[in-house]
Amino acid sequence: MSPQAKPFREFVNRYSRSFAGVLGMVMLVLIVLLAIFIPFFTQDPNTTNIVDRNLIFNSTDSRNIYHFLGTDDLGRDFW
Repeated sequence: MSPQAKPFREFVNRYSRSFAGVLGMVMLVLIVLLAIFIPFFTQDPNTTNIVDRNLIFNSTDSRNIYHFLGTDDLGRDFW
């Protein structure tokens, strides 16, 4: 084995046996994946929709999107 690969292999072996090391790596990978993919599944919070303005608490709009806290005067979601 080359001397360059040995420190990395030792690092992987040491942290793969540790529960805290594995849990930390899983959490780090999960946060990175969420940061990458969440913008593709959410709508722009600053987009205005006058048709759906002033919706009350716990209602859906004309596009069947659920608004937990309702919308403001410009149709923007509060939450």
